[in-house]
Amino acid sequence: MKITTCTVSILTVTLLMSSVAMAAERPSVSNNAARITALDAEVTTIKSDIATIELTPGPKGDKGDIGLTGDAGANGIDGSLGAPGTNGADGAQGVQGEVGPQGEVGPEGNTQYFTNQINDLTTLVIQLKARLINQDFDQDGYSPAELDCNDADNTIYPTALEVLEDGIDNDCDGVDGDFIDLDDDGYDSNALLTVDIDCDDSNPNINPGMNEIVGDGIDNDCNKSTTDNGEIEYKIGDTGPAGGIIFFLQEDIEHGMEVAPVDSSAGTTWGCGTTNLPSARGTNVGDGYQNTLNINHGCEGSGRAALIASEFQYNGTTDWYLPSRDELFHIQAAYRILQRETEFVGEYWSSSHVGCTTFGFTTCYAATWIVEPPQGTSTSTKTTQTHKVRAVRHF
Repeated sequence: MKITTCTVSILTVTLLMSSVAMAAERPSVSNNAARITALDAEVTTIKSDIATIELTPGPKGDKGDIGLTGDAGANGIDGSLGAPGTNGADGAQGVQGEVGPQGEVGPEGNTQYFTNQINDLTTLVIQLKARLINQDFDQDGYSPAELDCNDADNTIYPTALEVLEDGIDNDCDGVDGDFIDLDDDGYDSNALLTVDIDCDDSNPNINPGMNEIVGDGIDNDCNKSTTDNGEIEYKIGDTGPAGGIIFFLQEDIEHGMEVAPVDSSAGTTWGCGTTNLPSARGTNVGDGYQNTLNINHGCEGSGRAALIASEFQYNGTTDWYLPSRDELFHIQAAYRILQRETEFVGEYWSSSHVGCTTFGFTTCYAATWIVEPPQGTSTSTKTTQTHKVRAVRHF
């Protein structure tokens, strides 16, 4: 049974009214008790009926007005920080601005530190060079500082015997010393080996052993002292104006150089201590005079070789000086021509200064000429050693 909500309300009112009427009719107490029991049973039945009633919703009422807005709720807790976004693309480069005015020049910096560093580095390099130049790598007894011209070959050093026709400067004197005779006339055309040179090694009829033919315009005997017109001037080995021995002649054969016939000193040091003399390093013929002047000007004290030579006097002449390295070579050659080699033997000082090296201490060197007939070699010797002095002069 389907009963609407309205039906239930009517049944309830009816029931109540029936109960009231029944109460009003109360005939007696025993009747009332019976009525009450009957009423309770009826109520129970009604309740059972009500429980089985299927309620059907009534029609939907009209929509009511919107209620008032409630108060705002409290703020919620902040959410977690989101991940960073990607960088946007770079914008285009703006236009370059104008160059600003130049600032004032700052105060000058302190360069002393860098100067000291450069000086220290320079000193280190000099010491390293000195160490290398004083090393005898091929163990032949001579280092580059001692004029070893090939410190990788122990058969080449300043006092080695020159081997002819080997194409090697065995004794480090600057020349090979090979005997060259292209025209097979028995005379050498290597001017540095001997004074008796063949002046035309393509013609066997021109050599020092030929007689000069007057008027033919040819130097038949390779001797500039015998002119083609028959006149004879100075020649190598002649006695010079001061009584010395002529060992070198210029082209005009009227001027040249002579060597004193005796030593100026049997043994002295080169001198000058640790003074480096770049102005006295000439080695050629003609350099001895200027070398001697520069040595005596740059050094102090007595007993040095250059001073002894410049103070030498012979036959009233006082213009003598210490010969250069190459001048000593020609002196020996002149004595060889005269076959008087025993008059010029030993170790002689030249005026040619080699230089100084510094490695803990300073050592200076000068060129000497060692004469052991028939050989003569140049070497570099410490200036503190003792050697002979032979003076020369030019005329």
